[in-house]
Amino acid sequence: INSHQQLLDRYCILENALRETAMTPKSTDSLWGNLLAKMFSSLLIREQISRSGTSLNDRISRAGFSMKYGDLDSALNELNYLDEDILYPAQDWLNSARQRLLGLSAIKLIKSELLSRSIKMVDNEEE
Repeated sequence: INSHQQLLDRYCILENALRETAMTPKSTDSLWGNLLAKMFSSLLIREQISRSGTSLNDRISRAGFSMKYGDLDSALNELNYLDEDILYPAQDWLNSARQRLLGLSAIKLIKSELLSRSIKMVDNEEE
């Protein structure tokens, strides 16, 4: 399972690919469309801020913002709004992020179960 820092580092690299894919026209038959998307995406400034709005770049920015501040769940929620085509370059990252969330959830569940059992043991000892 990747650490949060590893996922953040990978997201910072992935962010440009997501923006480029978001700018690429749906019909990939056009060489000019792909070239223009690559050129314009290279001009975009990487933002990891809490932008309002529902555009693709707004969601990618908010996902980066959430990652930067340790909120993996919110980052995944933002990315889940993007089309599957746009998320294609992020499949490995998404799997790693989901695996981390699942691992963190399992740890929380185990901790609460252990706490519950220790409370029951203390209650039984007092009786």
